[in-house]
This record gives sequence, C-alpha cells and structure tokens, in this order.
Amino acid sequence: MKTSKRLLSILLMLTMLLSMFTVMASADTPDDTPTTVKTIKLVVRDHGSVQINGNTAKDGDRVKVGDVLNAVPDDGYTAKWTYGVNGLPLSGNPITVTSDMVDSGCDVCAVFTESGEQPEPSTDVALTVNIVTNSVAGATVYNGTTDDQHKVTSGAKLIFTVEELKTAMLLASAEGQLNQDYKVEWQLNGGTASTGAYYDLSDL
Repeated sequence: MKTSKRLLSILLMLTMLLSMFTVMASADTPDDTPTTVKTIKLVVRDHGSVQINGNTAKDGDRVKVGDVLNAVPDDGYTAKWTYGVNGLPLSGNPITVTSDMVDSGCDVCAVFTESGEQPEPSTDVALTVNIVTNSVAGATVYNGTTDDQHKVTSGAKLIFTVEELKTAMLLASAEGQLNQDYKVEWQLNGGTASTGAYYDLSDL
C-alpha cells in the first residue's frame, strides 16, 4: 500500500515537471507569424512612369509607409500626384507615402498632363462659395498651398489673381460646426455649381 502511494506521488511530481517544461518551451519558441504590412495601390496614368525608392514601378504595384514615389513625365507633359476617389491633389514630386494615406486605404495616382493643354487663366475669376445648411452661415476657405485664409459667409464671392490660381486648391470648413451636416457649393463665374470639400484652382 505504501509502495503504491509512493509511486503515485512520484508520478504526480513527474507530471508537474513535464507540464512546467512544456510551458517554458512554448514561451521560448519564437512567434513565426509574419507581420502584416499595410499597403495601398499605385495608379500610373498614361504619358509617364513612376519610380518607387528609385526603382521602376508599374500600374497596380503596392506601396507602404515611407516609400518615396517619383513621377517622371514624358516629353511635353507635366506630372502631379492625386489621392483617393475624388482625386485630392498632393503637393510636390517626389512624394513620401504617409501613415494617414495608408490607413485610409485609398489609391495614390500619378497623373500626367500635356504641358500646353490648358490656357493661362484670366485674372477676372470669381468663385462663389455657398454653405448649404440650416445651422451654418459662415465658413473659412483655406488655400491649400499657402495657408491663406478667406473668412466668408454663405454666398460670398472671392476674386483670385493669376498667381493665386496656380496654387493647389481651396478647402472649406464650417466654423464651429464640426458635428453638423453641411454641404459646400462652388460656383465659378456664375456657372453650374459643383459640390465637394475642396476646389482645385490649378485645373482652371
């Protein structure tokens, strides 16, 4: 009887030791699960090429945070970068992929435009900004390149010079109404109004 109890005790001790060794071995085993790197799609339009970190890239390649993208236009064309479904302009060339760009998951696009395609804009350009909402009567319009600010009320008319038209874009935000639904309308020289969060003056 005593021998049986002793054997049982020995077996229990061996079982406990085996469990401890198993746990320790599991802790020492490196995690082989690969780290997922978030990427976004590169879109390359006609009449130019793109380099990623100095290496030739192609339409449909994936890019990650920190990648440097350089758009190289064909002769007679200029290059610019846009981002997202609405083609939000990005300043500079080359550009560096940021974490905000990757987190949103939108495509980044190299666009090539014929150099002489657009005429020099007139100095007589009037842009009317309408803030369409029941609760917001005013807004701030920001020049996306120079950070100039134009305080406007709904229906205000802004006049721009040739030099101002060459800058990137305008952004409109309703003052003090971050949680309110509102719509911004842009109307150029009395033409058909367009809606959106920004207006690209460089396309004029």
